[in-house]
Amino acid sequence: MTDKLTVVTLNCWNISEPFEARMKLIRTELQRLQPDLIGLQEIIVREDGFDQAKLLLDGLGYHWTYGPAMRWGSDGTPLPWDARGDAVGNVVASRWPIRWSRVQALPGVE
Repeated sequence: MTDKLTVVTLNCWNISEPFEARMKLIRTELQRLQPDLIGLQEIIVREDGFDQAKLLLDGLGYHWTYGPAMRWGSDGTPLPWDARGDAVGNVVASRWPIRWSRVQALPGVE
């Protein structure tokens, strides 16, 4: 057991290009660094099943929770953050189980 806690945080730049190369690099570096906690920003999760967090973290031994910051409908119409629809948001990942999490609306435009 170590007395250090290692933390990585990164803005993943949503699905902007060069998407595949960037996701591969991020995943490779997370495997190499093996941080205890990870904070990821601008993560896309869509209604069609696409989950950027899963793409980056699946199989690496992390537990994670996702919090949407913004949502939109299939026609691009903005939706409340807690509605169903495609979303961009943040992920907290941990080597240890996450026992509790809560998503709270960001201050600003309703």
